[in-house]
Amino acid sequence: MVVINDNIKKNIAIYNRFVRYVISVIVILIFTSQILFANEAFVGYGTNNKPYILETKEDIYRLSENVNKGIDYYGKYFKITKDIELDKDFVSIGSLIDKNMDEGAGVNINPFSGIFDGDNHTITFAKFSKPLFSYCREAEIKNLNIYCTFIDGFALVDNYVMDFGKTGKGTHNAKSVVKINNVNLLKGTNVKKCGYIGIENDYKFGITSKNIVEIENCVINDGVRMGLGDDGTILNYNKCGSFAGEFNGIIKNCKSYAILYGNNYVGGIAGVQSNAMGQCILSDNKFYGSIISTGKYVGGILGSGFNKNSSAPNAGNIVVNNNTIYPNSLISAKDYVGGIVGNVNTVQNWRNVPTEIKKNNFFAKIKCDNKNKGLIVGKLRSINKYCYIENNFAINSKDNIKELPFGYVEYIDTHKNNLKVQEGLIYIDTSNGTNNLPKISIDGFGYMEWKENHNRDDDPLFDDLSELFEYVDVATKSSLININVFDTVVLECELLDENYEIKYEDNITPLSILQSSGLDVYTKTTIYGEYIYRINDKEEKTGLMHGSGWVYYINGEFGKLACDKYKCKKNDVITWKYISW
Repeated sequence: MVVINDNIKKNIAIYNRFVRYVISVIVILIFTSQILFANEAFVGYGTNNKPYILETKEDIYRLSENVNKGIDYYGKYFKITKDIELDKDFVSIGSLIDKNMDEGAGVNINPFSGIFDGDNHTITFAKFSKPLFSYCREAEIKNLNIYCTFIDGFALVDNYVMDFGKTGKGTHNAKSVVKINNVNLLKGTNVKKCGYIGIENDYKFGITSKNIVEIENCVINDGVRMGLGDDGTILNYNKCGSFAGEFNGIIKNCKSYAILYGNNYVGGIAGVQSNAMGQCILSDNKFYGSIISTGKYVGGILGSGFNKNSSAPNAGNIVVNNNTIYPNSLISAKDYVGGIVGNVNTVQNWRNVPTEIKKNNFFAKIKCDNKNKGLIVGKLRSINKYCYIENNFAINSKDNIKELPFGYVEYIDTHKNNLKVQEGLIYIDTSNGTNNLPKISIDGFGYMEWKENHNRDDDPLFDDLSELFEYVDVATKSSLININVFDTVVLECELLDENYEIKYEDNITPLSILQSSGLDVYTKTTIYGEYIYRINDKEEKTGLMHGSGWVYYINGEFGKLACDKYKCKKNDVITWKYISW
């Protein structure tokens, strides 16, 4: 029998602690060296002023490889300096850690968490490529043009999942997903799934209210199609939109000329709100495209608010303001089609989760196989004082004059008397209490609690409808809503406070619209045509190796003719930019 005295035990313990310390130091050194080596692979320092430079496809591949190994580049800046064409072997940036497991609420993902600046350059993908990013967390993607004849997924970020950060625990650790600013899809791009980002139809988890996406100042150009297979087959996905499928967050000042193909919950801008308590704000967007749906709950801007109302029947919490659906657009589906929103399924809006649909303009055409179609909302389950629907307009055309603003309404909570009877419409008055009101079941939780004094005092569908909605004649539309419903040409320029828009006419050029905008434009005559060397006080600079000056883009594509030679087409967007080279 061996007896170990106390001194030997103490030495063994010290030795074990020493071994653990050495192992931990080695692990830290290995991980640190990997990060340092990965960073040294890029030119630059990863700061705002000196970002990591992405100049070749190999740089993009290296970024993907590093992120997929676990380097998230949180807060680090990347900038593209040239147009880049990627091969078919490109692997999306971001990955699962264990490919045999699900995302694990964020534990099992390698996300990109940096700032990716395309500097207005174009990435061209090989046909059948996956999108640029697979997983993002607190990331930013901006100033980028994308072209691909067929993207096999969403257009920009392929996976939108519940993310509680590296711990995977606690809603207080939930992370925002991505900010997308000035990312544009170029003409001829086809996308398998509708949206820059969205939640897979068969994703078994939800997202939290803090897993938000912000999309601003993006353009999807004419000639882009979403929701088709490579052979042109309609794939019938649910939850489809130009910029987002199912999501929570903000989409602002975006334009889409895309043709969208889908089934249920399809919107010109976004498909459906994901979390009842999360943001769903769509404002100042323009839809010039069309929606071809084989299902229901389809809207020119938003397909549907929160659609799981059996679990939260009081959930509204959408804001859809100052959006426009333009002439020549078609919003088509089998049932519950709205010019602005397809479906608001809230039984009773509460103060903390209201519905807001204000100052939207619908100048297109609705096609619905059934009767439930409205120029504003296809299905509006209820209206009470926390349902803010105001000052929406539709053009008084032969297609729209016979249409109502709301296709289907079930409940109106109002104190007003002598109301008109309509088939299927139920009037309630919560100022008189909530006894004997209809029982609305909640999955696994009994019945919804009706709240008192949520009533209106008007007749929103009949006598006071003009407060919610109004038809507009073409002759008077400008003074009423300050928008041109005809085909237009739009000018974007960094020297303008807001975009300049004029009615389309023959012989409009990038030069003539700039001259008519009120800016001071200085030109030179060359053998190719007129050349702009100065706008206001911003003048070109030339040097032996570097220079800067004004160039124009047509719907996101670089202008190849002199600015007085290109003849603008209907609904062109002309963008003048001051660039350096």
